Amino acid sequence: MLESDRLPFHWQLSEERFGGQAREAAARLGNPAKSCHQRGGSPMPTMNISLPDSLTTCADEQVAGRGYGTSSEHMRELIRKDQDRERLRAPLLEGVESEPAGVADAACFERLRACS
Repeated sequence: MLESDRLPFHWQLSEERFGGQAREAAARLGNPAKSCHQRGGSPMPTMNISLPDSLTTCADEQVAGRGYGTSSEHMRELIRKDQDRERLRAPLLEGVESEPAGVADAACFERLRACS
């Protein structure tokens, strides 16, 4: 087998699961990293992660069931959500550690509504 005939690693795993269908898809689509270079675009850096079978199955189910095109899209969304949680955490902790500002009764909420 020529080096250029080899499937990317994640497609090799898919071929193990799905048989020749992965190789047929690879032949139709080509290597995504190569096609990005051919178009003159700059590819995103890659990161390989190792997952136990249970998490791999869970990720595959999320990709299939939630409309992600690839597992990379799913991972990017999870990382973005984690970043959002981290950005919200600091102000929440600051609020918890601050002195009470007053009573949050119905009148307080009416004043807030009037401001917006």
